[in-house]
Amino acid sequence: MEATSPTQFIRRAALNSGVILTPTPWRPERMNKAARKSDPVVIQCGDLTGVTLPDVNVQAVADAHCWLCGAPTDGVGLPVKLAIRDTFTDIDKARRPTSGSVCQGCAFCLSYMALRNYALLATSDVLRFPSRAQVRETLLDPPVPPFVLCIPVSGQKWLHFRATIACARDFYPVQFEEIPVVVDVFSLARMISCIERLYTAFPKEEIRTGRYKQEHVRRFGMSEFQSLEEAIAPHRNSRLFELAVFVAQKKEGE
Repeated sequence: MEATSPTQFIRRAALNSGVILTPTPWRPERMNKAARKSDPVVIQCGDLTGVTLPDVNVQAVADAHCWLCGAPTDGVGLPVKLAIRDTFTDIDKARRPTSGSVCQGCAFCLSYMALRNYALLATSDVLRFPSRAQVRETLLDPPVPPFVLCIPVSGQKWLHFRATIACARDFYPVQFEEIPVVVDVFSLARMISCIERLYTAFPKEEIRTGRYKQEHVRRFGMSEFQSLEEAIAPHRNSRLFELAVFVAQKKEGE
């Protein structure tokens, strides 16, 4: 099946991967009971090396489009009652509420907590779970399109079905928690540079809100503070600015 939605794209990336690298362990036993051993993918993560991420057993379905993502099912998937758990809280986000089926991609992506709890980067050939520092690098130097990048904040929400497949490297969409963000790489790089310089003296919350403590300003230096603050102030409260603050890193020794 040709991938026409982000979940179908992610599934294909996972099944094409030889090894999936994730910086933090996760519990494979929490996967959906619908998952079975086929199309295995090896996950390498400390003591989780060798754990497989199997595809989901699917069946013929009558609905032409997926209840959740709205993409064509090609007649293969799972009934909604088998794929969607009672704890699923995004019923109102279903794009084809009259359908009774979900596609292979959504059935697969909803079967693994790793695809909810951690950031994920899917390309045509591979699926990765990047750390926050790796997400920062990916945002500034994205892979060759197409790709899907989901960046969770709470780790408690399904983001993949909300995402958009990116088709460019300089100006592209990412899913940042529940908020879609269009990344302008040049603008993001400038914001991150300023924010990370401020981050040497100010907590992120002060940078994010613009409510700085005067004692921090005095220690940092008024002249440089004013220059950096003037550069980022016009972007404050924008989605791109929130993303820049989230991924900004404090360099070692600063």
